[in-house]
Amino acid sequence: MRDRLPVVLSITALVVAVLGVTPLGEAAYEAVVPDNSVGERQLKNGAVTAAKLRGDAVTGAKVRNNSLRAADFAVGQLPAGPPGPQGTKGDQGANGANGANAATNVVVRSAYLPTGSGQVSCQPGERATGGGITGANITMVISKNEPIPNTGTPTGWVGVIRAGSQAGLGTVYVVCASP
Repeated sequence: MRDRLPVVLSITALVVAVLGVTPLGEAAYEAVVPDNSVGERQLKNGAVTAAKLRGDAVTGAKVRNNSLRAADFAVGQLPAGPPGPQGTKGDQGANGANGANAATNVVVRSAYLPTGSGQVSCQPGERATGGGITGANITMVISKNEPIPNTGTPTGWVGVIRAGSQAGLGTVYVVCASP
């Protein structure tokens, strides 16, 4: 038996070295390693990760003042700083065109749609402020109902109306205003 003791001890030491297992168990390990004895020197870079820390291991009281940066916080976690000084006043912009509420003359123009499509235009100097289309039959479908041109200042209204695959009968209207 005495011959085998060095072999058993050698194998036990090898298991401890390779597997990192303490044959004495965790309680015996804690009795051998005193509290606060593991520090920066004993830890390898990257050895302590968030997953290895208990939920309450790092608290505000344990974080050194001025050690965190804005990048360490999620968006919205940091309070806004004080407002900066007011900038210089810019140049005044040009006056805009008078709107429809400044119009002195408002008129509704209309056109009958015997072929199911058509448009009605305002007179020169007027601009379209609204419009629409009506059909003679409730089963009709309006497939176009918009100002013309559809960019810039509108000067008329266009409409297309269908009753199934046939052109529908109806009327297109435009509300024109002039200053």
